Amino acid sequence: MSLNKTMFLPDYMDEPQWLRIGRLAIEVLLALFGVLGNIAVIIAIVRCPFMRTVTNIFICNLAVADLGVLLFSFPFAVVKEQTLFYWPLGRALCQVAYPLSEVFIGVSVWSIVFISIDRYRGIVNDSHLRSMKIARIICFISWIISFLVLCLPLLIVTRYWEGAGFKDCIQEWPQQHRKSMVRGYTFICSFHNYVLPLSIILWTYFKIFRKLGNSTAFNESTRRAKNLRDSSSSRHDEQRIKRNNRAKKILTPVVVVFAVTLLPVNVFRLLLTCMPSLLHFHYLWVLYNLCVVATVLNSSCNPFIYAVVSDNFRMAFRKMLGAKENFARRRAPYAHLSSPEGATATFKLHSKNSPKSTTSTNFPVVSTGSLSSSDQV
Repeated sequence: MSLNKTMFLPDYMDEPQWLRIGRLAIEVLLALFGVLGNIAVIIAIVRCPFMRTVTNIFICNLAVADLGVLLFSFPFAVVKEQTLFYWPLGRALCQVAYPLSEVFIGVSVWSIVFISIDRYRGIVNDSHLRSMKIARIICFISWIISFLVLCLPLLIVTRYWEGAGFKDCIQEWPQQHRKSMVRGYTFICSFHNYVLPLSIILWTYFKIFRKLGNSTAFNESTRRAKNLRDSSSSRHDEQRIKRNNRAKKILTPVVVVFAVTLLPVNVFRLLLTCMPSLLHFHYLWVLYNLCVVATVLNSSCNPFIYAVVSDNFRMAFRKMLGAKENFARRRAPYAHLSSPEGATATFKLHSKNSPKSTTSTNFPVVSTGSLSSSDQV
């Protein structure tokens, strides 16, 4: 059902057929790659013993949340967009599944926060979390809190409305305080899904970068002082410098992707909530579609970041694909990861990251999921 058939809308909101098909094809292709990539990450962590570490518990939690974004939040957003003011999926999916899909956003974002804090503790404070059980409990808490903050209010106000030939999934906030409650919910979602997480991540990564910079400078000055007389010590110093540089290479794309891809949807939602007149902005639909693409990209790119910057994930992916090489030999430098002590030492060298949001108006705004990083360098 086209938009104009559903309701009288401005012409600029009715896309040409070729543009709509092309845009949806790109979005679905990105989502498909993201689904396959996140599934590969989960399988790699579950099947490969050397991948079972504390940091990878958080990465696996992030991959599960990103899968939820791509398999539930994104399809629901497409349905709302393509059948504006019309809900073809029935009452149950409207009042239960649609609000619950928001939980994936919060879990994705806070998984990135846990990873950044884990990196900070390991690299700066030398106090990396060793307990797998505690890591799983932290992940479980992130699901509970995200449900309470993002989903519970929507479960209360979401209604399936049918009448006069229309079927829609709407939010019925109490009429007396509707405006303030919608704004309050939007502000809380943006604070929970973007402002607070990004602040924590930037602070921890600033500390990490400063620590790594000081460490690299110290290693280089020490090597020069030795004048390369001890070849074994020199090689060791060079390896430490390379590992620090690899950690920087991981931290940079993680922070940049998280901040850039989740900014548009959060700004869009806040502006639309505070300035309803923007509904008549001529390029509103273009901005909305850009937010959708950025959101899908955010949840899809994490596995590819792992594949590019993480030796361990590349090795696990090759093993899953049946690459014929001596993995016992290749695994030797990472064998210590099987023990908590070894995992502590390795986590200091790597980094990880990813976000999403929620919509509080009837205008469909897709939520945003998170980005990620790898476990060991």
